[in-house]
Amino acid sequence: MADQPQQARIKEINWFEAQSDIDLWPKNMDEISFKKQYLVMPTNPINPKDIRIIEKGATYGIPRFKVTDEGLVKASDEIIFFCKGSKADPTIFRQPGFITESLLEVCRLQLEAVNQDVPSEHTTAAIAHLRAALDALEARQKDRVDRGVAQTYKP
Repeated sequence: MADQPQQARIKEINWFEAQSDIDLWPKNMDEISFKKQYLVMPTNPINPKDIRIIEKGATYGIPRFKVTDEGLVKASDEIIFFCKGSKADPTIFRQPGFITESLLEVCRLQLEAVNQDVPSEHTTAAIAHLRAALDALEARQKDRVDRGVAQTYKP
């Protein structure tokens, strides 16, 4: 596939037929076999927000970057799986994956480390907003637990 840099490539994604949870965690886009058609665009200018929706609310393709002697370049595409399902209804789609709060916390920790090396009021503001988001999600979860609807799709 490396010899097709100017052409978009189609991958077929079939994660429902994975043999185990380990099969759901591919090392790179070339190792994925999904049921849905997924368009992988050729490497283009750096855009960290170039997120591809594979399964809305559940699975996303994100760019992975590396630093070279020429600067930052896109290295590959990766997949992020979010945990999905309802304890109240086993017929609803279930998927092992990350919880939103875990990824936000990783981002907060990363920005705090970066801010120690290269302090910036913009990074400090981003950290504060991530903390606010985590606090809001914690309050949301407490409310859902108090109402007995946690881990379900009930409002």
